[in-house]
Amino acid sequence: MSETTVPRWRARLSRGLERRQLHHPAGVHPLLDPDLGRHLPRPRLLCLQDVEKRRQSPPPQVVAGVGELRVGQVKLFRYPTENDPAILIRLDEDRFVAYQQRCTHLSCPVMYSRERGRLECPCHNGAFDAASGQVLEGPPPRALPQIDLLVHQGQILAEGVRPS
Repeated sequence: MSETTVPRWRARLSRGLERRQLHHPAGVHPLLDPDLGRHLPRPRLLCLQDVEKRRQSPPPQVVAGVGELRVGQVKLFRYPTENDPAILIRLDEDRFVAYQQRCTHLSCPVMYSRERGRLECPCHNGAFDAASGQVLEGPPPRALPQIDLLVHQGQILAEGVRPS
């Protein structure tokens, strides 16, 4: 390239664009490469309605029947959405607990160990107390989010999620 030839990107800058305006989420601003700009998805802005939907409690959902699980057994289910794996544990005759099944470290699925009375993450040896969801060992930074349960007319219902 000769000294008199101006690069395309510099020519576009001389049209009144500032360097700050060239930043783009994909790393290359569409003005620098118009063909690329046609194929990039437009960034989606979060609407206030989306935020409000997230704040609202999900509707109650039947998880299992009381007689379905014996003491020490678990049932996997999805709550509050189909993208949220959860685990229901029967700790004793009258006590059920449920947690979101993703480890708070790197979202690996946690598994119940009846012998140890805890939920274990096989990825990095994290462990959570089955009764409380609190971290016992390993790298998880916080407790498991607990799912509020209600036992009503022989049914176990999930009613909401308490963040960790």
